[in-house]
Amino acid sequence: MRCVYEFRALLSDVITPEVAAQDTEDAKTATTSWSTAKRLLKADPRYAKMPRKERESLWRRHVEEMQRRQKKLAVDQEGGGRGGGGEKNSFLRNIKNFSDLSRRAHHLFALNLCGSVRTV
Repeated sequence: MRCVYEFRALLSDVITPEVAAQDTEDAKTATTSWSTAKRLLKADPRYAKMPRKERESLWRRHVEEMQRRQKKLAVDQEGGGRGGGGEKNSFLRNIKNFSDLSRRAHHLFALNLCGSVRTV
């Protein structure tokens, strides 16, 4: 189990978003090609400690998680950057957790916050 922990640490150290952005001469990256990633990882002793049959699957999971984090970060940055409403957007996301508000009341409240409903 310790070798899995160490191999995951190796992946985090070596396979980073910056490394993923670097293309090789054959247009492969460390996140799209196991053989490319393997070349970067082999020099580290933590690589050899991990059983061969488990290396690629752990790499694949690491890449998927890294892509998920990058996508979430991009969505969060995009949502927070529209019209300077980052605080308003996070407030609206949090208010969805209140189960005592009816769906209609929540909808009207959210529209009022966004300026879509004008009260007379």
